[in-house]
Amino acid sequence: MLLYGARSHAANDNVTTEAARNLFIFIIKSHLSYVHCLH
Repeated sequence: MLLYGARSHAANDNVTTEAARNLFIFIIKSHLSYVHCLH
């Protein structure tokens, strides 16, 4: 039971990291396109 809980917790951390990475990439891309439009 404890092992299962730890495993699901690790999976949740993995999903959170993936979501944060995707959000970070999205922000960088939108920022770059915004700067590109200004020039």
